Amino acid sequence: MRAHLRVVERNTRRQVERLHKRCPEGALHVWEWFIELCGGRQSGFGGAEPITYAEILAWSTLTAARPTATEISMLKSLDQLFLSVYHQESKK
Repeated sequence: MRAHLRVVERNTRRQVERLHKRCPEGALHVWEWFIELCGGRQSGFGGAEPITYAEILAWSTLTAARPTATEISMLKSLDQLFLSVYHQESKK
């Protein structure tokens, strides 16, 4: 996502505020998990698709990660934010 936001900044010549905010240290592992999950993201005719609970379950099984319910909620929130930015930028 960071690379995508850098491309957005370069192409629009505007600073993307989200790119310059720091992840809270206690949540850095969730951010890293999100980046891993994004690497396996499905795409359809409309572009990037949401990360599903089934994909989170498969990822956690394969990696032995054990996200809590709160961490899963954080992953889904990050995904919604990512998709929002992705779809806004793809309309331009």
